[in-house]
Amino acid sequence: MSQFVGYTLELILKDGPSIKGVVSKIEDKDVTLVDAIFTGKEENLIHEITFSGKAIKDLIVFGLPPKKKDKKQKVNAASTVESKKAPKKKKEEAKSGNVDWGAFSVEKIKSEDFDFASNLQKFDKNEVFRQLSESDNIDASQRLVGHNKIKTKYDNTEMVLSKPSEDDWESIHSDGDKTSSSQKSSQKSHSSEAPIKQIAIQKPARNLTPSNTGFQLICGKEVLPLCTPVQLLEIERIAGETFDIDFALMTENASRGLSELVINILGGNTGRFSGANHNAPALVLLLVGNNRSGARALALGRQLVNHGVRVISNMITEQIQDLLPMVKKQLDMFTKFGGKTTGSLRQLQTVLTKTESPLELIVDGLQGYDSSLNDLFGEELDKVKELISWCNSQTERASILSIDVPAGLDPSTGMEESPDIVVIESRWIASIGLPLNLISNAYRFGYAKRGDWIHYLIDSCIPKGVFKQGNLKKFDRVWFTNKSHEALEVVV
Repeated sequence: MSQFVGYTLELILKDGPSIKGVVSKIEDKDVTLVDAIFTGKEENLIHEITFSGKAIKDLIVFGLPPKKKDKKQKVNAASTVESKKAPKKKKEEAKSGNVDWGAFSVEKIKSEDFDFASNLQKFDKNEVFRQLSESDNIDASQRLVGHNKIKTKYDNTEMVLSKPSEDDWESIHSDGDKTSSSQKSSQKSHSSEAPIKQIAIQKPARNLTPSNTGFQLICGKEVLPLCTPVQLLEIERIAGETFDIDFALMTENASRGLSELVINILGGNTGRFSGANHNAPALVLLLVGNNRSGARALALGRQLVNHGVRVISNMITEQIQDLLPMVKKQLDMFTKFGGKTTGSLRQLQTVLTKTESPLELIVDGLQGYDSSLNDLFGEELDKVKELISWCNSQTERASILSIDVPAGLDPSTGMEESPDIVVIESRWIASIGLPLNLISNAYRFGYAKRGDWIHYLIDSCIPKGVFKQGNLKKFDRVWFTNKSHEALEVVV
C-alpha cells in the first residue's frame, strides 16, 4: 500500500469526526497522517497521528502527491496512462469499503508457501516402486494388460469357437444297487474327519395371520374345484381298475407335462437346449422321497436327461430294498438314462463341485399328497431336515418346484406338520391331475401370501369317465387344451 504515501486524504472514522491530512506511511493495516486537522477544529493542527484500519469507516482523496523530478524523463506512454487511472481505481475501491490496508511481507508469504522442489527431493521413487513390487502377488496373466493383448490373426478356415472347459460329469457314478453300502462306507470314512459346514436348521419367522376370506384357484375366469387327498387316491384307483390307466402310466404322462414346464422355467424357449449352444447344460436337483411324488420326480428327471439337462437325484431312503416298487422302477430307469444319484448331503455337495454347470432348479419330491414327513424317524428324518435347510439356503441361485405339496406342510390341512420340521421355500407348486384343497388352506392359515407361490396343473391323463361317479361329478370339465400344463391363479 506504499503507493498511497503522499496522498491528501480525509478519513471518516467509525466512532468520531473525520480527519484530514497527508499520508506519511502505511504499515500493518495502520495509516499515519501528518499535518492532520479534525473537521470543525481547524485551529488545532496535529503534527502526526496514527489510525488502525479497523477504526476507519471510509476515506476521500483530496490531493495527489507532488511529482518528483527524475533524471530519466522518458516514460512509457502505457505506464503513464495506467498511473493516471490508478488513483481513480483506488478511489472507487475506497468508496466501496473493500480496501485492504495490510502490507504483508513477501518473505513471510514465501516461508509459508509449499516448497515443491525441496519436497520432491525427499521422494525416493525407486524405493517406493521396489516396495510395491515386493508386495504385489497378482499373477501376470490376470492383469488387465494381459487381457488387452492383440489377438492372433486366424485364417478364415481357423475361425472356430474354442471347446468349452470339460468337467467330471461323465466320471460321476451313481450309487445304483450300492446305495446302502457305498453311503455307509462313505459316512464311516468321514466320521473321523472334520465335519462339513453345518447347516443351521432354523425355522423362518412366519407371520401367521389366518384369514376368514376364502381363497380359490382359477384357470382363465373359471373357478376350479379342489379335491382332497382321499378323493385323488380314489380317482387313481378307479382309473386303474376300470380304465387300465395304472399309476405307472399316469406317472409317465405327468412326467411329460412336468418336463415341459421345467424346460420353460429353465429358458427352453430361448434356444438354450439347441445343439448350437456351447455353454454348460443346465443342472437340476431332485429330492426323492419313498412315495408317489418321489417316483414322479425320478420320471421327470429321466425326461429332462433326454432333453440334454444334467440331473442329480438325492435319495432319502438308503436301503435299495426298502424302496417302493414304483420308486425302485423309476430309479432304475433314471440311472440307465444317465441321471446321477446321491444318498447324502455330503455326497451331493461333492458331486456339485465336480461339474461346471451351476445348480438352477430343485424339484421337491420329498413328501407328496399321500405321505407325511412325520412318518420318518431317526437318520432319515435328520437327513430330511438338513436337506430342506440346505435347499432353503440355496434359493438365491436355485429356485424350488414342489410336486403337489411343499415338504413340511400337512397334505390334508395345509398347516405345518411339526414344529420341528422346516417348510421348504417353494417358488412353484405343480399339482398332478387335480389341484388339492391344501393350497387354499395354506393361504387361509397364513402359511403363504398371494405371490409367494406360482401354481400349475399337470395333466396325468385321468380318464373323463372317472368323473361320472356321483361324488366326483364336480370335476367333470375340460382341464387341458393344447398343452400338458396349465397356469393357475389364486384369487380371494
